[in-house]
Amino acid sequence: MLIACGDDGTPPADSGTPTDTGSDTGTADTGPGAGETISFVFYAADDESVIEGATVGFVEASGTQFEGVTDATGRVSFDNVTIESAAGYLTIAAEGFVLQSGVTRDVDMVRIRANDDRVPVFLRVPPERVTVSGTLTNVDDPTHYFNVSATGAAGQASQGLGPNYEVEVPVGVPFTLIATEFSFMNSAGEWNQTFYGTSIASSEAVTADTTLDIDMSVDVPYETATGTLPLTTPGHTLEDATPYIIVAGADPNIASFLGSPTLVTASADMMAWDYNVTWAAPTEVPEIQTRYLLSRAPLTSFVIVPGPPAGGTPDIVFLDSPEVAEPAFGAASPLHAPVRYAFDEDVFTVLDVLNEETDEFVWFVTAFNGVREIALPELPPSLNEDDYLPASGIIGRIRSCEVSTENDRFCQRIANSRIFDYER
Repeated sequence: MLIACGDDGTPPADSGTPTDTGSDTGTADTGPGAGETISFVFYAADDESVIEGATVGFVEASGTQFEGVTDATGRVSFDNVTIESAAGYLTIAAEGFVLQSGVTRDVDMVRIRANDDRVPVFLRVPPERVTVSGTLTNVDDPTHYFNVSATGAAGQASQGLGPNYEVEVPVGVPFTLIATEFSFMNSAGEWNQTFYGTSIASSEAVTADTTLDIDMSVDVPYETATGTLPLTTPGHTLEDATPYIIVAGADPNIASFLGSPTLVTASADMMAWDYNVTWAAPTEVPEIQTRYLLSRAPLTSFVIVPGPPAGGTPDIVFLDSPEVAEPAFGAASPLHAPVRYAFDEDVFTVLDVLNEETDEFVWFVTAFNGVREIALPELPPSLNEDDYLPASGIIGRIRSCEVSTENDRFCQRIANSRIFDYER
C-alpha cells in the first residue's frame, strides 16, 4: 500500500529525481466481513530493519479512525474494522521517514489478504548537510558550463557557468565529487553538446563546511553510443515534446551525473530523434542507469533502464502524464481536499507533497490502479500536522509509476503532472 518511486525517481525527484509497489501488503487476521482485525508489519525498504514505535492510523471510508503503535516486531493491529467499497487510508509516521499514506478499496484489501502482511516504508528524512565548495582547476575554458555532483546519501549537484561550485553533502558520510566541463548550442531541430573532461575527487567524512578543489586534468575515460529514439507518447510530436537522455548512478542515494547527448537531431516527420550520447564510467560509481526523458512543459515523463546506453533503438514507451482537473490550473488546493485527475494508463499513481523551498518530500500518498482521486488523509489523532508540514510553500503533483518486472520496488516508467499549490 505504501509505495515510493524514485525521481525520481525518483525523487523522489523529477529526474527519477532524480529517484517507490504493488507488493506492499497488509493481511487481515480474520475472514472477510464487518468487524475484522487487520494487521501490518512495517519495515525499512532500504535495509529491511523492522520499524518499532511508529504511529500508524487507518481511516475507514465512513471517517472512523483507528490508531496504533508498532511493536518490537514492527507489527500493529486494528480490531473491528469495516472494509467498505469506498476508499480508506492507511498512514504511518515513523521517526526518520517522510509521512506515507496509502488509499485502498475493498477489492484491494482482498488482494492484500492474499499476500503477506509486510509493508516496506520508503523515503527517509534527508540527513543534516554541510556545504562543500571550491574551484575546478586546469579547465579547458573557464567560460564553459560545469556540473559537479556529490555521491553519498542524499548528495546534491551544482551546475552553472564558470569553474566555481558549491554542493551540500551529508554530515559524517564519506563522499566523492564528479565534475564535468561542457558547452552546448541549440538550433531548430538539433541539440549540440560538447564534453571537455570529467574528473573525480574523493573525501573522508566532514562535519563542517569545507573547501575542496578538483583537478580537471585527471580525466575519467568516456564511452559513447548512437541510436534512434521514436516518440511514443500519443498525440504529440517533437514540436511540443523535448527529449533528453541522462546517464547517472543507479543508486538512489547517488546524485552523480555521468553523461548526456552530444548530438540530438529530429527526424523530418518530427516523430523520432537520432542521438549520440557520451558518458563517463568511473569505478567510484559501479552501477549505472540510463534515464530517457520526454518533457512537454510543465509535464515530464521518464523511462529508466538499468545499465549504460546500449545504442540502437531502445525498446521503451513513455507514459503519458496525468492531467490534474482539480485544483484548477492556477488555483491552490485546500490541504485535505481531493485531487482529481485524468489518466489513461493502467498503472498506479502517487500524490507527492513537497516543500517548495527545499524541493524535498514531506508526504506522499499511493493509490492502486484505477484510482483517479487522492486526498491527504487526516493524521492519527495523537499527531500534529505542524510537526510534519511547513506553514506555507507546500506544493503537490500526481506521479504515475509502472514498476519493473525484475524489481517490484523500482519504478521503470514514471510520468509527472503539473505542479499545484496547497494552502493550509
